[in-house]
Amino acid sequence: MKSMMFRLLVAVMFLLACGVVAFAQGGTITIQGQTGTFPTIQAAIDAVPQAGTVIVDGGDHQENLVITKAVQLIGQNNAAINPPTGNPIFVNNASGSVQIIGFTIKIPSGQIGVFYDADAAAAHTGTILRCTFTGGLHSVFAKEANFRIVSNKFSNFTATAVVAHGVAGTTNRQLRVSSNTFTGSAVSGGVVVQLVSSAITVVDGTIQVDGNQISNVKNGVLINNCLGKVTTNNLTNAQVGMDVNNAPSLLIERNSDFVSVAFAAAYNAQAPGFTVSGIFLKSSSGAIIRNNTIVGGNSGIIITSQSAGVTVDANIVRDVIGSPLGGGAGIAVTNGSSAEIHNNNIENNVTGVVVFNAGIVNATNNWWGAINGPGGAGGGNGNSVNVGVIFAPFLIAPNPNAGA
Repeated sequence: MKSMMFRLLVAVMFLLACGVVAFAQGGTITIQGQTGTFPTIQAAIDAVPQAGTVIVDGGDHQENLVITKAVQLIGQNNAAINPPTGNPIFVNNASGSVQIIGFTIKIPSGQIGVFYDADAAAAHTGTILRCTFTGGLHSVFAKEANFRIVSNKFSNFTATAVVAHGVAGTTNRQLRVSSNTFTGSAVSGGVVVQLVSSAITVVDGTIQVDGNQISNVKNGVLINNCLGKVTTNNLTNAQVGMDVNNAPSLLIERNSDFVSVAFAAAYNAQAPGFTVSGIFLKSSSGAIIRNNTIVGGNSGIIITSQSAGVTVDANIVRDVIGSPLGGGAGIAVTNGSSAEIHNNNIENNVTGVVVFNAGIVNATNNWWGAINGPGGAGGGNGNSVNVGVIFAPFLIAPNPNAGA
């Protein structure tokens, strides 16, 4: 009898243990419109019809998912994908649009949360919506489809949180990165602890980058070979707020970029030295920089490398300081570029507008921080200009419509 009771007790304990494990990993996995459940998310993905929907209701799922078909993958009630190694989700040349919605995705060190590898010939749309990503090298690395990366949260990434590539050398893919929150780890207690983490990189596409909240990163938004617009983003403490290369006619509008003195000082102290800038524009003729607010750092707006016909209108650029490497200019135009700089409030910087290489820049109708106009070659008491800056007439009061 005792032996029977012992075996019964062991059996009950085993069942309870299995129940705890099932509950810990648990969560009901179903296919929308079908009866029955699945033991794993991958099993449901394999069984779902093309363009069907897999619903994961809760649970901590230690799986590495591979998606090769059009599918909508929906997480509910804090459903998490949390493998011990490897990429949590790999979209491998899917036969149609893949949507990943509502998951917490915990990424192992050195891995990619969602690696979305599309076929260059496919024009379908990949969607990452309302997910929370933590850890890893990249949160999302997506290429060659159209992409919508919207309303997600990203933290503890060690490289770039979101990398979205269209088809190399073209701009025919639509790349949207909107309303996300990025929290980097660039500064802790005023000391730089991470020099590589960046928020967004978009390459080879027509872009809509808007409404993002970005803090404590090396680079806020990196853009290469793109058309489109970057609007209404809020950046706090980025070494380079927006690094733009080969983006003709890009609209950069109503963004804010605030850099604390502690953050700038921490970066400036790094050997061999770093400078902090708001917008760095290269090879982007016809770009429009309008109604942005840039506060702090070592350079406000830099226009360089043959960017002709750039418009800089109704921005606020203030409190730009120098660094061991120089800097301190609210707006700098260099290397054969040109710009129309008007209706801006440019004040409390080391210098106001600087043009290099014997260039000429039209900077009329700006507020320079003093009623009698700019200092330096301007002869007034406001932020200085150098020879080559056409500054008159100038505003005798701040433009109330400037800024984000």
